[in-house]
Amino acid sequence: MKKAALFLVVFALISMLATGLSEGNVDLKSYSDEELMSLRDTISNELINRGVEFDVPFYPGMYVVGKDIRAGSYDIVLSGCGYGDSIAFYASNEDRENYNIMKFDSFDENQEGYHLTVEDGMVFDITFMNGGTMRLKSSKSPWAP
Repeated sequence: MKKAALFLVVFALISMLATGLSEGNVDLKSYSDEELMSLRDTISNELINRGVEFDVPFYPGMYVVGKDIRAGSYDIVLSGCGYGDSIAFYASNEDRENYNIMKFDSFDENQEGYHLTVEDGMVFDITFMNGGTMRLKSSKSPWAP
């Protein structure tokens, strides 16, 4: 009798979960931050494995090649850039700390694209003073493991 009752409870829970998923009504509020991050990574990896193209945003800040982003060449879509929006490249983090800039590019107001080529160990800083954005359209993740 207890097995039958347990089976009915489990069956009811599975049915409710399946109904919620099929309607797209998944309540994510009960998930912890770690669980949500894991779910996001799982979904991103599945999209990459399927070859689905998606936008990958680059936010202002510092990126270390080989740690934050994979070495390689990327075609970037720019939007809303203007005076003061730029990217600075350094051969290493030590060079960055000593302000030894290897390359500096500022983005024009009407500029729509940028080609980014980076090698392991390099560091680059993205600065947006005008609300500009950088996005990579890709079916492969640029983020380092």
